[in-house]
Amino acid sequence: MDDYGLVSSSPPWKWVVEKPCFVSWNSKEEGPVCLGQLSPLNSTSRLTINIGWRADELLIALHLPVSIRASKHPRDMFMIIPCDFDTSALDMTFTPIQAYGRVDLESAGLADCNLFHLSFRLAMPCDVIMPRAKRQKPVKGTPKELMSRLKSLSETTSFDIYFRFDTFAQLELRKIFASNSMKRLNTPTLLLDSMYDGRGGGVNLWLNQGLDLESEDKRCHSHPESPQNLLPPPPYTRDTMPSLDLNKPPEPLEPLVEVEVPFSDVSVASLPIHKESDGEGVPETPFWVRMRRILDYRSPSVEHSSRAHFKRAASVDSLPDSNLRRKQVRTGRSPSLGPPVHEASAPVLAGLGSESTVARRELISQDKKTNHNASPSLAPAIHETSGPACVAVETARITTQQGAGSPPARTEEIATWLFGAWSVLPSAHHDLRDQLLAFGAASEELFAQARVECTTRLAFAAARAPKLQDTATCTTDVADAEEQVREVVQWINNVKPDADISILHDLVVLAQTAMKVVDSDPDSKAEKMNEFLMCKARCIAHACVLEASAATG
Repeated sequence: MDDYGLVSSSPPWKWVVEKPCFVSWNSKEEGPVCLGQLSPLNSTSRLTINIGWRADELLIALHLPVSIRASKHPRDMFMIIPCDFDTSALDMTFTPIQAYGRVDLESAGLADCNLFHLSFRLAMPCDVIMPRAKRQKPVKGTPKELMSRLKSLSETTSFDIYFRFDTFAQLELRKIFASNSMKRLNTPTLLLDSMYDGRGGGVNLWLNQGLDLESEDKRCHSHPESPQNLLPPPPYTRDTMPSLDLNKPPEPLEPLVEVEVPFSDVSVASLPIHKESDGEGVPETPFWVRMRRILDYRSPSVEHSSRAHFKRAASVDSLPDSNLRRKQVRTGRSPSLGPPVHEASAPVLAGLGSESTVARRELISQDKKTNHNASPSLAPAIHETSGPACVAVETARITTQQGAGSPPARTEEIATWLFGAWSVLPSAHHDLRDQLLAFGAASEELFAQARVECTTRLAFAAARAPKLQDTATCTTDVADAEEQVREVVQWINNVKPDADISILHDLVVLAQTAMKVVDSDPDSKAEKMNEFLMCKARCIAHACVLEASAATG
């Protein structure tokens, strides 16, 4: 929070809570509403709660960055919760709760974990700090939905906040509210003028964010124009004024003029079809000329695509045989080319002679000899088409056994690091989740730097812990073993929905190792427990590397 310039940093603040959170409340218009998603599947909003204190000041703020597509940087918004709220509805012991039976909390990724629950009852609505800079266009889509919900939350006086439990925050929150009961803590002064890199911030400037611009435009256009601004209709002339005498017979039509027009699709000038009289004639192109233009019309996009196709097909002749498997020309469906000979999934190499065909067959025969593990049905099939210079190659996707695209050494190194991290911080895989994913996704050049970042964050997180806890709860029965494996599966599926299927073999090994811990005698239980923790770390490391390969692939 010190980086945003919301409050002065002298004297320094002690930030007790800086965590992603989930807020629920009842709206008068929509009923039950929520904001904040902790699950990676629905991470549309990164709502965080920040609680800090110093001397006689307490700051409780909800931070919501709203990313708008037209801007590179998100618009940071802060909802300030005043310190004079009713603490009678607040549990001063801050005992952790579970999300059993709460569908909204489970869908937000808060199932099977301990949670803080802060219930706020305010006397006045909250203020939201946002940039003063005005948007010229109304906001739409997801940013509009996020700001609408934040506005609805700021206007209510009763809401509940949930976020993950940890012992350090529990002890500090007890201290804060114990001192608040003896001496009232005040909300600090906000530095609005110096926020947002000197551009300044304001309070509840929703119109500047483009939230209500559409309604403002509708209200402006809903007012009718004044009568003096309305132009009168054009006056009628003698030629265009219809006759009001119903007894007068209709005037006969003027005879048509025969016009000869060349039968071509060139531009034909508009020709009058009536004789010239005192009034002006009606210019009109003959019907058959217009139909001829429509029938002879050929879309420029079709001609351009056909030229580009034949140009790409001709360029294949200049490629060496070793590159033929990488660069293939696909025939496109267009009215000028007619129906394709093969389906769209079968790439066609045009412009190849008999020598290239023989070379292609030799390459595939070599692949069949080397890739003896591949199924015969997955091998490419070559057959000649009616044209002598066309070769149709029907290919199928060959899945390799080593998915992830990363060496196993990276997975083993991450697992070894995580095994050591648990010795100083048992919740390292939860507290450093983002750093672990970045560790697995780092390139070869940045892998060492990612490890330095992880270790640095681990050291500070362990230093903030009140005391050194045990590495893990010892598995004593089958229920404990199932719970530990379930926790790993939940962590993996939060990274990628179907990751449990991809590393199912490792999960089976993890379950077998857990059963060995249950069945072991007291002398060997510590050794078996270390094996179980290493298998657990290896499963999490596989998920990190798997997520990196899915992002790059």
